Amino acid sequence: MRIALDAATGGTNLAPCIEGAITAANAWGVELVLVGPAADIRSALTARGIAHSDRRFEVIDALDLLPLDEDPAEAGRERPSASLLACARLAAEGRAMGLVCAGHAGTAAAAMLGNLKRLTGVLRPALAATLPTPRGHTVLLDVGAHGECKPWHLLQFAVMGVSYCRRMLRVAEPSVGVLASDADERRGPGLVRETLALLKASGLNCRGPVEGHELAAGAADVVVCDGFVGNVALKLTQGVSASVLNAFRAEIRRNHFYKAGGLILRRPFNRLKKRLNPDECGGATLLGVNGNVVVAHSRTSAGGIGSSAGAGRTDSLTASAKSIADSLRAVQQLAERGLNAHIQQALAETKLGLETVQAQLP
Repeated sequence: MRIALDAATGGTNLAPCIEGAITAANAWGVELVLVGPAADIRSALTARGIAHSDRRFEVIDALDLLPLDEDPAEAGRERPSASLLACARLAAEGRAMGLVCAGHAGTAAAAMLGNLKRLTGVLRPALAATLPTPRGHTVLLDVGAHGECKPWHLLQFAVMGVSYCRRMLRVAEPSVGVLASDADERRGPGLVRETLALLKASGLNCRGPVEGHELAAGAADVVVCDGFVGNVALKLTQGVSASVLNAFRAEIRRNHFYKAGGLILRRPFNRLKKRLNPDECGGATLLGVNGNVVVAHSRTSAGGIGSSAGAGRTDSLTASAKSIADSLRAVQQLAERGLNAHIQQALAETKLGLETVQAQLP
């Protein structure tokens, strides 16, 4: 089974996707369906020594893109032949074991929900990002699929996050917390208080509220929140890590004495840099859909793609080759370890079952 890759995500800059795809194919035996402008993709493969007869790489032509500045659902209806939707259909039809894209989280989630559908019993899918901590990793969700959530949505996010932690990170008894502004459970918005009550009744290992400064410290193995808060927290964490590393590098370069010390510290500094690099975590996994989907970590670049295919697209989101390769590996592992079956079993076994949750729906 192949993995579908939306090679057109970065606009005209196909290089990171192509390089990431070749890395994954060589390192882990990944076979791919590259979706995007076929002529450009084949030309890029040829330039990197990949023959047209190489069976590891199938190419499907898709010239259209989903604009980042339009409503995801509306854009999908207007551009059904877009590369991202073509990838989703490949997975839905069973022609790919999963897919990787790099772009706007909400757009990706909408495209997947419309094609792959939800797992049985799932009210809302959620994007889960893995953050490095001194204790190992913390799974943060949702980080962008849904901006507004109810307490029972966050309960299901917690169940799915625990399943991910157990199956993918090999944590036996993951602890769960709710991202909050105060350690006092009696304070904060109703969403936090009501979610904590549901978590305690569910039988999960509830850690309680997790404040912002505790997130990076690994206070809980799984931390849930709505997509708006999660996306801000994720980008803030990544931005602060990059800023600290850059500031430390700048200080070392200030004089020759510091530079000499920097040579001694180069190895631990490089290890720390690698540990804090978001590309090392293989992107964000979309949990709750009937397929294996990873959204590679990407960064915004202004200017669009300069073609009619990108009309209305005011900017583009590009991912590094490292992020693409690791995301492809992540999809491969999701399929091998059967995460979706584990999630469905966990939802069915949760003490506060789906019937109880549905009874609370307005």
